[in-house]
This record gives sequence, structure tokens and C-alpha cells, in this order.
Amino acid sequence: MEIETITIEGNSYLTGEVTLSESVMASKIALIAGILSQNPTVVKNPPDCKTLGDTTEILAFIGAQILTDDGVSIHGESISMSAIPPNKTLTTFELVLIWATLLARFGKAGIPETVIASHSYLRPILEAFGVTVELESHYVVAYLPTTKKDCAVTLPSEMSFEDKVLASLVALTLATSGLKTTIKQCAPSEEFDILKAVFTQMGVHIQGDNLEIVVESVPELIGILYVVPPSSREALLYLALVAVSRGDIQITNFPNKSLSRITKRLLDRGVEFSLDKEVLRVWQKDQVFTPSIQTLSESQRLPLIWQSVLSVISGLSDGESQLFIEKHKVSEIVSPLSSCGVEVTVLPSDPFTSEVRIFGPHKFRATKFAPESYESAVSALLCAQAASGTSEISYSNAIKDVHQNIFSSLAKLGMKIYGYQE
Repeated sequence: MEIETITIEGNSYLTGEVTLSESVMASKIALIAGILSQNPTVVKNPPDCKTLGDTTEILAFIGAQILTDDGVSIHGESISMSAIPPNKTLTTFELVLIWATLLARFGKAGIPETVIASHSYLRPILEAFGVTVELESHYVVAYLPTTKKDCAVTLPSEMSFEDKVLASLVALTLATSGLKTTIKQCAPSEEFDILKAVFTQMGVHIQGDNLEIVVESVPELIGILYVVPPSSREALLYLALVAVSRGDIQITNFPNKSLSRITKRLLDRGVEFSLDKEVLRVWQKDQVFTPSIQTLSESQRLPLIWQSVLSVISGLSDGESQLFIEKHKVSEIVSPLSSCGVEVTVLPSDPFTSEVRIFGPHKFRATKFAPESYESAVSALLCAQAASGTSEISYSNAIKDVHQNIFSSLAKLGMKIYGYQE
């Protein structure tokens, strides 16, 4: 990831209309899931970005037929390899998901040892499915048992949020190879929701919420026509940027179903918006919000990116807010607020969660940010927009890797953002 620095003059007024980009992540997940279907899976209206090309390239390398006549289609029946070659362009997330999908299809799959060596948290998940693992010529080769049976998997709590997201996807993917699988403590993430929707469309029976789902596999998954949804992360980012400053914008193709829980929370906090079919209009005249008071159980159902947004809103709220954030991520999410002068107290809640108290309202001061992840980059971007003065954000590709051309789109809306290259 290249280091880049952007400059933002805060409190700019945003106005105009936005059409959301298609989700890059959803496109990749659907293509990888297509490995399991005997007939073609077609990804309709995929995003036009080079990162999707890296994914299709490795799928083609292992034998999948990839066509780009009308969207992008994967013909998984032609796959001849069950081992992933060394690759430096794809993320560990993608490589491990491809590996798990090959394992679910063929009952055997290999992955370079260097890719998976640090992911010891996957061991109890693999053991729950009866998977045996061998090391062969610097490859980790996994084998599913030949006899299918029902099983139950509980994801360990002592892992970072990113690890839990990937572990949830691996567990759900392997569940398609068994009979009936109960999975507990899945990560509340957009990635997991996307894979559930894709597998459901392919014929897999999935019931329950993220705290406990029951998966009933089918003898054969069917290929599907997958219409890529608009990026819900991008929609939330536009909505939050207007909320923390001022503006009046319309967002077309707004994914209300996937964001309904967070939009309700923002509405309760005082963010002003209306939704007519798939067009959301958000307008904000001032920064007067009510505090956020979360329970621990509520926080366990919220994606971390939502906590980034709620944290910044809390810094502008009239009173003390209480949030619960995953222990490994709390510093990344709240440190941008502290840099802007917001009073933040972090207390231990349990071995895996921190209680965060944010005292508002504060006038955010401009500063310099060096975010380490997507969640912290979103916090920094929102803080810079809410601040008076000029801020700098380094490592801004943490945002660009998720949202193509996002900075130029924000500039067209009136955001005073400089120094980016797209």
C-alpha cells in the first residue's frame, strides 16, 4: 500500500448528488464463491478497477474459465488445481478465502505456508470440521474427512476483528461441504453478510443471526446471476461526512437494507435525512447531536466501521457517550479524536472489549493523522472534515483501496481536499 498525504480544510459545505460505486468486495466474494458451482456464476455490473483483475487472474490460473462478455463470469467446473500458487498481489483475506473454497469443493486444498503461518486462530475452526493439515514442500495442505456429518463451531473470542471476519467466512464456506452446521459468534461484518447472501442465492439454507447461524448444505450449489450491490461503506461515508460538518446531498441507490441499523442510530442521534425509495437525502445545518449509549451486547452486533462513525458523532454530541469497541481496534478508532482535542477515556470491560467514554461537545482542532487501517482512516477523514482549520492525513490509500475515485467525488461535492492522485 503506497503512502500518500492529503490535505483537508475542515467544515466545508457539501452539496450535490452522488451515485454510489458498485462494491469491489462483493464482486470478489461472489467470484470466489463461484468456485463451488458446477454451472457458471455471472457477476453483473462489476466495478471497473484493477484489483478485480488480480482476483480473476488467480482464478484463471487454477483452471477457472473467466469470461468478460457481459459482466464477469466464472466457470468453476473447469478448475483443475486445488492449490494456490504464491501470490503477492492479492490480500491474505482473498487467498485464504479461495483456499477454503477449494477445500470445500475438492476436500483437499493447499496454500503457501507463508500466507497462513500467522493464522493459528483458524486451527480450532478446522478441527471442528474434522480437517487434518499436513506440511508439504512449504505448502499447508488441508484435508476434509470423507464422511460428512453435522457439526458445531464456536469462533474463539480472543482474536482481532479482522481475524474474526476471516474466520467467519472460512467457517461458513466449509459449512457448505457438510450436512448441518451451527456456527456461533460470527463477526458482524459486511463481508459475512455478502457471503451469506451469495450462498443463499446458490441454494444453501442459512438461518439465524451473526451470534448463531445454522447452515444446511445442498448436494450441489447452483451458478447464479449476481447483481453487485452498491457499496454500503461508501454510502455510510458520504452520509457521515455531511453529518459531521454541514451540507445537503442526495445519494442514489442507497443500500438501506444493509445500513438500516446504523441509519436508525444516526437518526436517533440527530442526523437529519430522509429516504424515498432508494434515494437518501441528508442535510445538516448544525452539529447538535444526542449522546450514544451502547450496551455490550449491542456493540457485538455492530461492524467496526459503524463504531468509527459513531465515535466521531459522539465527540460532537451534547454530553457523555458510552461505546464498547473491540480491544485490538479501540486505539485505532479513537486516537484521531484524541488528536483533535476530544476528551476520550478507555476502560477495560472484559478481556476482549474496551468501554469507551467520549465527552462532548468538542470543537475539533485541525491536526495531522497517520491512520493504520481502514477504520482509523475513516475516523481521521471524519475528524478532519469536522475540524476548524487544515488537517493532513497520511496513508490515505487505506480509504482509496476500498473506495475507487472517492476523493475526486468528494471534491465535486465541495469538500476542500487536496493532494490526492486518482
